[in-house]
Amino acid sequence: MIKHIVERDGDDVPDLTFARGFGTTLEEAKANLAPLLASHQKLEAESETWWSRYLSEVPGLEIPDEGFAKNYLWSWANFRMNRLEVLLGIMPAGMVTVNNCRIKPRVALSLGDPVEIEAIQHMHDPKPARDAMLFLLRNTRKQGLMSVGFYAGKENPGNYPECLGWLAGLVHKYILSTGDIGLLSEEIGDGLTFLERMENGLEAQLPQRDEKTGLFWNDGEMKRFGGLYPGEFSGMGPVMEAVTRIRGARGTYHSEVSANVWGTFVAMADIEELAGNDETSARYRTMADDLGQAIRNHLWDEKSGMFRDLDENRNMTEYMGMGGVITGLFANHTHQPGGLATSEQAERLAEWCNHSDFVSDYGTICLARRNPYYDAADYKGYNSNFDMHWSNQVPAGLYHHGCYEEAHRQLFKMWRRLEENAGLGPRYRGECYHTDTSEILENRFVNYPCILSALGTIFEGVFGMRWTKEALTVHVNSPWPWAKLSNIRIRDSLLELDLQEDGTLIARIDGKEAARSEDRKLALPWESFYKKQLRCEKTDHEQKKTKRTKGNF
Repeated sequence: MIKHIVERDGDDVPDLTFARGFGTTLEEAKANLAPLLASHQKLEAESETWWSRYLSEVPGLEIPDEGFAKNYLWSWANFRMNRLEVLLGIMPAGMVTVNNCRIKPRVALSLGDPVEIEAIQHMHDPKPARDAMLFLLRNTRKQGLMSVGFYAGKENPGNYPECLGWLAGLVHKYILSTGDIGLLSEEIGDGLTFLERMENGLEAQLPQRDEKTGLFWNDGEMKRFGGLYPGEFSGMGPVMEAVTRIRGARGTYHSEVSANVWGTFVAMADIEELAGNDETSARYRTMADDLGQAIRNHLWDEKSGMFRDLDENRNMTEYMGMGGVITGLFANHTHQPGGLATSEQAERLAEWCNHSDFVSDYGTICLARRNPYYDAADYKGYNSNFDMHWSNQVPAGLYHHGCYEEAHRQLFKMWRRLEENAGLGPRYRGECYHTDTSEILENRFVNYPCILSALGTIFEGVFGMRWTKEALTVHVNSPWPWAKLSNIRIRDSLLELDLQEDGTLIARIDGKEAARSEDRKLALPWESFYKKQLRCEKTDHEQKKTKRTKGNF
């Protein structure tokens, strides 16, 4: 239902109300429409009350810049308008539509956007995160590479490297934020537990490791791009879509593919440690260390100051783009925003953000302007302009690596992009833009869930929140003299982080002061929070688990 103000010279200004009713027949639709029109004033009042309550309950940001704070708040509202509160087939209520330019809800749930979203949203409401994770693992294949997700009533046969990596990052944060370690022991079908499916998904990635370099090669695009290679399921596709024409297809080594696998190893090692599986945790951590060193050895180009790709012959390619930034600054942002760059390498990547190849008034674009495939009006953004998955993570990655000046600059550029949005307002914050003019493109790709990922620049960027086994840690690097982040739900408690003008950082839990510091750093042990505490003893699943082979990583 929409209320519209009618402007007419010399007369009272009336309200005009539009409503839409649905039904299986025209008569049924008219019958459903009648009560909406008859009670629109009541519905309007109820909606206003609901929105006011919702906006007061989501995490809030108080800073000297009221415009920025309002922009931040509307990210939650924009996201909420894309939650489905009703069942959609077998998909549970409370899920997220991925692309709002489609009239038919073809996409039910994926291991991409919604997982990225719930890594932030669970600090307001953790239940949809649990429901989404269980739904995906119960309704997709139980062996081999993780599915991309559940689309149009069936499983998608493809795979991206981040499917497992982002899931592992969400699982780690969810368990620590809620204390719900029982998630790992949930049965998902075929006699498997949740954790066992994640483990065999990780093992399925290992055959795509190159023995000579230790890197993971790219297996082309995905099964939906027909004719690339035979087989029931494709191997790992690229991290960034539609890039084989730019970066080389099957057999090439995209830097962020290996970086995403590295991020998966790290997140899985942390999960196994929480579950008490110390031997498995140590194995995954060793894998991460080995792969991380291989990436630094083979993919960092000292001359250009960028992580690069290798072709099928293991020679460095000419590609310069967001892939190298992902590798260096935020390899698995759902787990933590840090990438593989050393402090010196991070500084050089930060310089690229202001280079003529990548600089923009609205953030860091995805492909160097010198590239022959560069297109300022690329409607999906994966190749050229602003891809919401990746461009929105640049500020948080810079914060993590201590590049604070550039992090502040990128923070404000990104939020300006979200706020202005060519004047269309908060409902259209997911639109795609022309790189240089910010104009809305004719072929829109409205990826609303990715907009919520921008909130990570506040939680994990400005406030530097980190989830560790022992505590929730905070390290504030604020562009404002004072800032307060409130209504953060951790284990049935509400956390408030208050940076004062004299530099004092105060943490309050359920309104009571829990800790303070003079250096803007805090560690809040999990036992500081109310009710649910994480049990780190071995789970029932671990007690009954059979010994695994170590493989040949």
